Amino acid sequence: MEVTPAAFQYAASKLQIARNKFKIVPSSAVTGSGYSVLSFQIPQGTIVDLQSLKLYLQIATASPGTAGVADDQVFARLPSDITTMLQQVQVLANGVLIGGSCTEYNSAYRLRKICASTFGRDQSIDRAVSHSSITGVRANESGEFVIKDWLHTIFAGGRDGASTRYLHTGLVGDITVRIQFSGNQVLVPMQNANAYSLGENLSADAKTNAAQMTWSYSDAYATIDAISMPQAYEDMLMASLARGGLEVDYEEAYCWSLNNITGDAFDQRFSVSTRSLNKLFSGIRDSNYNTVGVKAHRMTDVVGDALVSNYQRFRIYEGPQYENNLWNYSLNGQLHPNYPAKLLESCADIAYVEDKMGVSGEGVLVTSLAGWKDGLGVWPLRLDLPIAGDAMPQSRMASGYDCRSTNAAMSFAVRGMSTPGAPDPATGETSVRACLTVAITQPKLFIAAGKSVSVSW
Repeated sequence: MEVTPAAFQYAASKLQIARNKFKIVPSSAVTGSGYSVLSFQIPQGTIVDLQSLKLYLQIATASPGTAGVADDQVFARLPSDITTMLQQVQVLANGVLIGGSCTEYNSAYRLRKICASTFGRDQSIDRAVSHSSITGVRANESGEFVIKDWLHTIFAGGRDGASTRYLHTGLVGDITVRIQFSGNQVLVPMQNANAYSLGENLSADAKTNAAQMTWSYSDAYATIDAISMPQAYEDMLMASLARGGLEVDYEEAYCWSLNNITGDAFDQRFSVSTRSLNKLFSGIRDSNYNTVGVKAHRMTDVVGDALVSNYQRFRIYEGPQYENNLWNYSLNGQLHPNYPAKLLESCADIAYVEDKMGVSGEGVLVTSLAGWKDGLGVWPLRLDLPIAGDAMPQSRMASGYDCRSTNAAMSFAVRGMSTPGAPDPATGETSVRACLTVAITQPKLFIAAGKSVSVSW
């Protein structure tokens, strides 16, 4: 068969559309603080660009603690990536919950972003508008920020986006986005004393002050782009509804926590029933991650931002015998990998899990093995089929592990970690660890006539 390459073809076409951006005022209060809930509705009866959704916030921190002397004063700084301020993101279509099962959205987002994002994006647009870096200024922080990347929702962009980028809201009814914000534990303390900087240990009185840090937001609003299409497009949608309905694939995340890890090995057990289990991500951190006022950490041997907040610091906890640091996932008794894997294999899979292979593949946020072990530690596993070069989002085809109608017993196991020592009052570290496992699934939204929607998880 003879094929003419696209570069040699002469062709042109035109699609008549109209586009505009709309401001969405929340139906809840436009001001709030830690654990507040914000809700807003997507415009009805129009075709919206799902990937254009943005949330704008004025955020300010406060540190009212006055213990000790002037050198013990603490300033509250924001963590890297303003999405850390989101505890849970729920999406409802015509009253039906179509996303929002993950109770630690910010942590799930962080583990995925380490693999999915790139150094260039993190140091450019994310740094400009979404606070991708912790900044060391001796003052409480305030500013206007944008939440623009909605991983694990129908509003995700790029390769992680829904199979239909332009959704006709007149077919699905009211779409509501409900956000619960995180608490004060995500903030980063900075001591006033000249001898101290971000990442350094805090004095006793500074720790007392740091525990009182708070944050709040104001002037919250969202924006989204909408377009109008020719009548022929509307007719095509109506004909599809008459024939049986429309389908939209997108991604959803679930998460499970295992606390009280005090030995050099553990098994994190979980189960999920889904039509397509695409990826798994796991990370381990100190059990104090939910404690307000624990200092940030300065990672070693990294390119770019070296600071990571205590809440976001996922570590490897490498044991003294490197060859005994082994890990596995288990899905219904089948090991993945099917042998005890070494630590280096997990780090190498960070690019593979998001299909960034080849010398021309995009990079990740990990820039050294030491940095991965010290604060960017994630164990990834891919179960779906990479579709390299596909013009549509990869969620166009569900190819992950189908575990519906089964008692899918799953686990994540690690062996040979360093044995926890006694709690360290200087750093705030405890002798207990916590594991978080995140499952990325691919539900399908069914749209029928009369704005009837349902989800096949």
